[in-house]
Amino acid sequence: MRTPSGELTVVGIALERLPHALQPGAAPTGKLRQNLDIGAFAAETGLRLQPLVIEQHSDTGDGLAREWPRPDFGIERHESYALQWYLFAGLAIVLLAVLSIRRVPAA
Repeated sequence: MRTPSGELTVVGIALERLPHALQPGAAPTGKLRQNLDIGAFAAETGLRLQPLVIEQHSDTGDGLAREWPRPDFGIERHESYALQWYLFAGLAIVLLAVLSIRRVPAA
């Protein structure tokens, strides 16, 4: 991994809230962090930081992977679950109608 020199153009999305992974115990301090709280990091370092983080999408040639999950990832699963429950409801109505009809025995 190398740091690019000179001026760079960064293309990405500005995020006000960062997703946080499960973290047992108190938040650690130092260079390596599981989750980033921008306010706490600014207080710890004494830096004036903007209250957002750029999720970079452009490749700057630094060797870092930028494969961010899509915000709508998995919506198809929810649509298929909804279809499944509507089909169950339709089947229940059909079974109710079929099983509710009484047949009169022939004399």
